[in-house]
Amino acid sequence: MPAITWNTHWARPAIDPLFRSAARAYGSEVIGVILTGGLNDGTAGLYEIEQRGGTTVVQDPDDAVSPSMPRSALHHVAVDHCLPLAQIPTLLAGLVAKRDAGALLAQPRPAPARRRGQEMTAEYKLDQPVAVTCPDCGGALRRTELGTLTQFRCHIGHVYTAEVLVAAQFAALEESLEAAMRSLSERGELCRQMADKAQAAGNASTAMQWDAAMREAKERTVVLRQLLEKEWTHPTDREALEASEG
Repeated sequence: MPAITWNTHWARPAIDPLFRSAARAYGSEVIGVILTGGLNDGTAGLYEIEQRGGTTVVQDPDDAVSPSMPRSALHHVAVDHCLPLAQIPTLLAGLVAKRDAGALLAQPRPAPARRRGQEMTAEYKLDQPVAVTCPDCGGALRRTELGTLTQFRCHIGHVYTAEVLVAAQFAALEESLEAAMRSLSERGELCRQMADKAQAAGNASTAMQWDAAMREAKERTVVLRQLLEKEWTHPTDREALEASEG
């Protein structure tokens, strides 16, 4: 099964990436089960399972201590089975037995064509930002025009001219890169210590793995250092002003 990246979702751990990964890897062989729980975690993942021909099972909300998750799943997904918790183990055993006997769990459903941006993924992208954010608080900034002067204001009151915002964002960028470089450097040192410990214990194979992780961290630190040391393009005040007025 592909690596499950769950830290991009509010819930910890998140059911949606787990279900998504399982659906992509195993298709119609997957059985997704939603039990008692708050809010709607798992609904999007259960939809992925349903779309790829898997079997969907939801606890009866009237039987759940916290019915929010089951109700959300029933509202948004064409669920195959909805029943009390006490009956779910018997159902699952029966479904698995049928699969092992060669029977289909459900009619295969071809995955629908997806438009760009529909994927519930955790991969990094470079799509156009929805909004420019405040360097101080991270809130979305609203652009306003004050005569010929362009300003950006967040909803709690931070205000920047376009030129000041560019400078503040660049300072925040450098700070983030420096923090990433520090973390990578510390990872390299920790991996070195682990390699030494494994070597002293006679675990040569483990020591080699830690050593490889150390070298990897150092190599990636070099990339960040190069970014920090490179000259960046900083338009003149006149050029920046003209751009902000465009």
